[in-house]
Amino acid sequence: MFAIHGKKLFKGGSEKPENFVCENCGSRNSTELACYHYYYHVFFIPLFPTSRQFVTQCSACGFIGSMEPKDNQRFGYLLKKYPNPIWMWIGTPVYGAFLTWAFYVEFFKNN
Repeated sequence: MFAIHGKKLFKGGSEKPENFVCENCGSRNSTELACYHYYYHVFFIPLFPTSRQFVTQCSACGFIGSMEPKDNQRFGYLLKKYPNPIWMWIGTPVYGAFLTWAFYVEFFKNN
């Protein structure tokens, strides 16, 4: 038997922060900040979130960079604004119930 599993990416949201300066060209208010969530899936059913990444992209020069809000006092609110979605945990109880049922059938029902 084979299992289709892996890691997928989901764009949680984006915004244009005020007075944000591009690291590359120095232009103001031309940068979009996006939050990406990564999650592990089995048979295309999300099991649990694995990480979250914040990416900045400048519309003036096209520069793409990453940012950690926990290291930046000004953007610490982003961690609360873009939490991991609940649906990323949907597979955990589903697979847990399936494994419990399979264990029950294998060891208790056949005896």
